[in-house]
Amino acid sequence: MVELKSAQAVEKVELQLLDAYGKLLRKQKVEQVEVGINKISMETADLPTGTYFIKILGIDQLQSPLKFIRSNF
Repeated sequence: MVELKSAQAVEKVELQLLDAYGKLLRKQKVEQVEVGINKISMETADLPTGTYFIKILGIDQLQSPLKFIRSNF
Protein backbone atom coordinates (compact mmCIF):
# COMPACT_ATOMS: atom_id res chain seq x y z
CA MET A 1 0.00 0.00 0.00
CA VAL A 2 1.36 3.40 -0.99
CA GLU A 3 0.07 6.48 0.79
CA LEU A 4 0.32 9.59 -1.31
CA LYS A 5 -0.41 13.04 0.07
CA SER A 6 -1.34 15.64 -2.50
CA ALA A 7 -2.09 19.35 -2.09
CA GLN A 8 -4.01 19.38 -5.36
CA ALA A 9 -6.20 17.03 -7.38
CA VAL A 10 -4.24 15.42 -10.21
CA GLU A 11 -5.36 13.22 -13.09
CA LYS A 12 -3.44 10.36 -14.65
CA VAL A 13 -0.64 9.63 -12.21
CA GLU A 14 1.71 6.72 -12.85
CA LEU A 15 3.52 4.74 -10.15
CA GLN A 16 6.68 2.96 -11.25
CA LEU A 17 8.28 0.22 -9.18
CA LEU A 18 12.06 0.10 -9.64
CA ASP A 19 14.66 -2.29 -8.27
CA ALA A 20 17.81 -1.10 -6.49
CA TYR A 21 19.54 -0.66 -9.88
CA GLY A 22 16.78 1.51 -11.34
CA LYS A 23 15.28 -1.21 -13.54
CA LEU A 24 11.55 -0.78 -14.09
CA LEU A 25 9.77 -3.84 -12.70
CA ARG A 26 6.16 -2.72 -13.09
CA LYS A 27 4.02 0.33 -13.48
CA GLN A 28 0.51 1.21 -12.47
CA LYS A 29 -1.69 4.02 -13.71
CA VAL A 30 -3.99 5.89 -11.34
CA GLU A 31 -6.74 7.86 -13.02
CA GLN A 32 -7.35 10.39 -10.22
CA VAL A 33 -5.49 11.58 -7.11
CA GLU A 34 -7.63 13.61 -4.73
CA VAL A 35 -6.51 16.41 -2.40
CA GLY A 36 -5.25 14.88 0.86
CA ILE A 37 -4.08 11.34 1.54
CA ASN A 38 -4.67 8.72 -1.14
CA LYS A 39 -4.07 5.00 -0.56
CA ILE A 40 -2.99 3.10 -3.64
CA SER A 41 -2.46 -0.67 -3.69
CA MET A 42 0.52 -2.08 -5.52
CA GLU A 43 1.26 -5.80 -5.38
CA THR A 44 4.67 -6.58 -3.88
CA ALA A 45 4.13 -10.07 -2.42
CA ASP A 46 5.93 -11.74 -5.34
CA LEU A 47 9.08 -9.61 -4.95
CA PRO A 48 12.16 -11.12 -3.34
CA THR A 49 13.59 -9.51 -0.21
CA GLY A 50 15.46 -6.34 -1.17
CA THR A 51 15.39 -2.59 -1.62
CA TYR A 52 13.00 -1.03 -4.11
CA PHE A 53 11.91 2.44 -5.16
CA ILE A 54 8.55 3.86 -6.17
CA LYS A 55 8.66 6.75 -8.59
CA ILE A 56 5.51 8.82 -8.99
CA LEU A 57 5.00 10.62 -12.28
CA GLY A 58 2.41 13.35 -12.71
CA ILE A 59 2.76 15.25 -9.45
CA ASP A 60 5.10 18.23 -9.81
CA GLN A 61 6.03 18.52 -6.13
CA LEU A 62 7.41 14.98 -5.83
CA GLN A 63 10.84 14.79 -7.41
CA SER A 64 12.68 11.91 -5.75
CA PRO A 65 11.66 8.25 -5.66
CA LEU A 66 10.31 6.74 -2.44
CA LYS A 67 12.46 3.96 -1.01
CA PHE A 68 11.05 0.84 0.61
CA ILE A 69 12.50 -2.45 1.77
CA ARG A 70 10.67 -5.71 1.08
CA SER A 71 11.17 -8.31 3.80
CA ASN A 72 9.63 -11.68 4.62
CA PHE A 73 8.41 -10.67 8.08
